Amino acid sequence: MKSLIKLDKIQSGSYLTNEIVKLKNQLYAFEERQEKAAKYLTELEWLSNELKDMPEFDPLKHLIAFRADIFE
Repeated sequence: MKSLIKLDKIQSGSYLTNEIVKLKNQLYAFEERQEKAAKYLTELEWLSNELKDMPEFDPLKHLIAFRADIFE
């Protein structure tokens, strides 16, 4: 009977170790996604600022005539 108790403790310890390792890996993955999100947020802010500086496009003002000869 004692051997079964020891075996259960070993399996339990192994189970806990595996769970800790899984959680640590999840934490690493979360931190990696968090770093990527911060990087993408910085890039989005840069792009937003660049777009604000561009003049607004008015298709009626910049109307280009259709050229039928390109299909001949």
